[in-house]
Amino acid sequence: MTPLSRGLAALAVTALLHGTSASSASVTYDAALGSLPEAQGWTFQNPQGVVLPSVSAGELHQGPTGVLEMQWWQRNDVPLSFTAGFAMVVDMRVETSGFLLQPEDGSQRVGFFLDVIDGEGRRAALGISQVGVSLNTDRDLLASNGIPLTGVATTDRLHRYVVRAQGGTFTLSMDGAVVGSTPVGSPVFAAPATWNLVIFGDETNAVGSETFVRRLAYGDPAAALAESPAPAMATHLELRAWPASAGGAEFAIVNPAGGPVRVRLFDVAGALVRDLGEAPPSGGEARLRWDGRGDSGAAAPAGLYFALASTRTGRVARKVLLRR
Repeated sequence: MTPLSRGLAALAVTALLHGTSASSASVTYDAALGSLPEAQGWTFQNPQGVVLPSVSAGELHQGPTGVLEMQWWQRNDVPLSFTAGFAMVVDMRVETSGFLLQPEDGSQRVGFFLDVIDGEGRRAALGISQVGVSLNTDRDLLASNGIPLTGVATTDRLHRYVVRAQGGTFTLSMDGAVVGSTPVGSPVFAAPATWNLVIFGDETNAVGSETFVRRLAYGDPAAALAESPAPAMATHLELRAWPASAGGAEFAIVNPAGGPVRVRLFDVAGALVRDLGEAPPSGGEARLRWDGRGDSGAAAPAGLYFALASTRTGRVARKVLLRR
C-alpha cells in the first residue's frame, strides 16, 4: 500500500458517512476572505508539516514542505457524484512541486493534489507539479490509469485548472485549453467513510511543494463554474510581498507592459537598504528574493521595511516585515 493509500485509510476512521449520491451545490475556499481554510469549513491535517500555512495578499501560502512532510485540508460534508455531473476549479500558482514516478510499481507522487472521491468510491486526483499536470483515477495513483503526466508550464504565473466529469468522462483543462480526457472509471474505495471526501494540499510524503492557492470550488458543474469567475489579469504594475521561510522576503512582480522592473528596499526613515536590481522583462509574473541583508552584506535588523518596484512609467510600494 502506498503512503497516500495509507493516509486515505487513516482518514476513513474518522470521516463521516453521507448517504446521498447526487452532486450538491458548489463548495469553495476563497483566500480573498483573508482566512485559512479552517475558518471556511475545512479540517487541517498536519501530521508532519513544519512550516505552517498562511494567508497573505489574497493567497493561501503552503510550504515549502519537505520531502517527508505532509499537510493538507479535507472535508466530506457535500454529496458528490461523477455520474450526475461534477466539476472542480482551482486558481493557483506553483513555486515548487515535486514529481516522482516510482519505478517499482509505476505510481506517481506529486507535491500538490486536489483529490476527490465521490459518493460511490470513484476517484479523481488532480496532481499539479512543477513539470506538469496529471489526473489519476485509481487507488494507488498508477501512471497508467487516468491522464498521465503532461508537461505544461505551471510555475510561470497564476493558472486555472478545471476537472469536469460528464457523460462518463473526465476532462482536464488549464486556462481554458484541454490537457486531456479519460474515462471516469470504476469505484476504487469500498469503505463508505471515505466517500464524498475532498483533499487539497501536500498529501504525500515522497516529494515537497510550495504553492499559492487563491480559490477553489467543487460540486455541481453549473454552480462550481458559475461561482468561479475568471481570475483578474493585471492591467498595471503589481507587487506582492511576503516573508520568506528562511528569513528575508519574497516578491512577485507583474508588469503587463513587459519591461524590466527595478525593486529596492528602504527602511522606515527612507534610507536605501538593498537594491535587488531588475526583475527580468515579462508579461507574466517575475520573482525576486531578498535574503534580509543590506547592500553591504550585513544582516538588516528585524523590523518594517518598504519595497519599491519601479519602471519608466510607474511605481508601486509594499510593506515588508523582516523577522529574525
